[in-house]
Amino acid sequence: MIPLTLLLACDQDGWGRPVTSAELLPWITAPVVSIEPQVPGSGDDLLAVVLVPADSSESAAPALALRWSLDGEPVDELDDAHVVPASFTAVGDAWSLAVVARSDEQESDEVSDHVLVGNRAPTLELQLVPEQPTTTDTVEAVVEVDDPDGEELEVEYRWFRDGIEVGGYQAAYVPPELTERGEDWLCLATTADGSAAQTQAWAGVQIANTAPTVDAAVVHPQPLTAETEATCIGLGEDDADGDDMDTAVVWTVDGAAFSDGETLPEGSVVRDQIVSCELTVSDEFGVGQTAVSAEVEVDNTPPTAPDVSIVPRSPHPGDPLLAVIEAPSEDADGDEITYTMTWTVDGATYGSGDEVPGADVQAGQLWTLTVTPSDGVEDGPPANDTSRVSG
Repeated sequence: MIPLTLLLACDQDGWGRPVTSAELLPWITAPVVSIEPQVPGSGDDLLAVVLVPADSSESAAPALALRWSLDGEPVDELDDAHVVPASFTAVGDAWSLAVVARSDEQESDEVSDHVLVGNRAPTLELQLVPEQPTTTDTVEAVVEVDDPDGEELEVEYRWFRDGIEVGGYQAAYVPPELTERGEDWLCLATTADGSAAQTQAWAGVQIANTAPTVDAAVVHPQPLTAETEATCIGLGEDDADGDDMDTAVVWTVDGAAFSDGETLPEGSVVRDQIVSCELTVSDEFGVGQTAVSAEVEVDNTPPTAPDVSIVPRSPHPGDPLLAVIEAPSEDADGDEITYTMTWTVDGATYGSGDEVPGADVQAGQLWTLTVTPSDGVEDGPPANDTSRVSG
């Protein structure tokens, strides 16, 4: 608002009627200021905010002189500063701001504002790890705490099992021996600063089933042959919850899945094949660990003994003797079988072959035939027959 000068016209006889003039007198108005934030904490900067600027009759805008005081004492280094850095403040500080507007010719009235630096509550974040614990896990309370005022903080813990507080237990973790499958565990973490400003946080987990474990799998027996019924045996099978366990077995032959079941039937494999088994344990709540056995090479199976006889059954002197295989040997590996035939007469070595010439056959002699089968890798058990020459 521009003030007007009131002029009165007069003569020697007295005052005349009043008139107005637009002639301006010098004037200046004080600004309206505020300290922000109005409720600061020790971590806040203090800002001098001009809500309504100063005004004057001069063309140039008035300059502002700012003066800060802490607990009633001026802080010279902050003169004319529009910001008090947070590093200058602490809980309980009383800060004042005095502002005067100045022009070349005039100075406004002083205006001021005041704030008290208050305490700020600490922050607390809580997480339970692992997020899905089993009965073999330690449940740990992991916290992140911070105090905006820089105060040291301690955390207290309370634990609740299925809604009931575990009295007297205040550690930052719960060991596995305190938990059982299906239980709900809650943790209440509390922290407070020196001004008793308190912060709490909750977190909860449910104790899950512990899947069964197995240390190793073994093919039994060894050595393994085509005639062996093999079994896959699990070593160190265990269920921490005491549940009944099932096992599932997959047999592998030469790198390819071959069959299921704990046993590999006789005749399923042949010499030189590579056999292993994969054993998985489980309980009624889920599948546990899997163990894979060492690879086992199938050993050779020698051929069986043949059935042999000497023909004729009752030879006479001069009759040739023939070696006859009545029932051949069998080989579980499918190998081709060859036979070695040897003869003895009256206990003395005679020779080999499938026939004894009649000229060598004399009255009263005792002839013995031995036939030994072979699959090319090893010999099988021999077969024998004897015959005595009549006369």
